[in-house]
Amino acid sequence: MAYQDSFGDNAELLRRTITGFADLSGRSRRTEVIYYWIATALAGVIFEFLVTTLLPASTAVALTSAFQVATMIPMFALLVRRLHDQNKSAQWSSLYFLAVILRIPVMIAELRGNVDEILAAERSPANLLSGLCGIIIIVLCLIAGTNGPNSYGPDPRLEA
Repeated sequence: MAYQDSFGDNAELLRRTITGFADLSGRSRRTEVIYYWIATALAGVIFEFLVTTLLPASTAVALTSAFQVATMIPMFALLVRRLHDQNKSAQWSSLYFLAVILRIPVMIAELRGNVDEILAAERSPANLLSGLCGIIIIVLCLIAGTNGPNSYGPDPRLEA
């Protein structure tokens, strides 16, 4: 897709991310990442408001956790394509899995609903490392891609 800034093109970038959750080839622009982050943040706020308002707390926590997992899947594919845009190997995306795995104790504590357990899990070294991996992932998503074609495909800003 040629680089343009119309609503239709921007919506197409978001659609590509959501429907291309298994597409680990090619390259993606930073714009695609930002649109996905904004869309999932808005959808998450609305979804969490609705489920916490309408459902019991334990059900709401389980559904919001499921929503978070569901949004992680397209993000992983998008991260791989962003790494490709920078001419980096997809092996860097293992930081994403590390961040998720290290966050599991916090998720389990939230599902159990024990406040002391949640606070302990939040303060753990594993959660700190998960946050560090998250920061590295954000930086990797926002680093500029290579100009012109690279070994992973044509420049997504210049595609016709």
